[in-house]
Amino acid sequence: MTEYRYHATLYSSLLGIKRRGLVPSKGMYERGVYFAQSIKETGGYGIRREVFLRVLKKDLERYDYGEWKDDEGWTEEVVPPEVIEVKVDGDWKRLEEIKIKKLTDGLVF
Repeated sequence: MTEYRYHATLYSSLLGIKRRGLVPSKGMYERGVYFAQSIKETGGYGIRREVFLRVLKKDLERYDYGEWKDDEGWTEEVVPPEVIEVKVDGDWKRLEEIKIKKLTDGLVF
């Protein structure tokens, strides 16, 4: 079975993530990029304008990824856009392959 790890963010962050990847920031715990084992477990960090991202666990391990309590994980390294997928209209697509247009009220794919 293929294992993924999930990350929720705001739509407004998606353009930057597409350009630079997921960049570690100061979060609830320490500096890092945090992941969950399911979309539900992301905790809705993106709240109303959320977008869900996923990365293969084996790809994350190249970026010093660690887990604790078998439910959350993190890395202190940048996760590049080429290993990130985004959920668009119920389907997963490679982030670097989608076209994003920025609008005043959000993003359109």
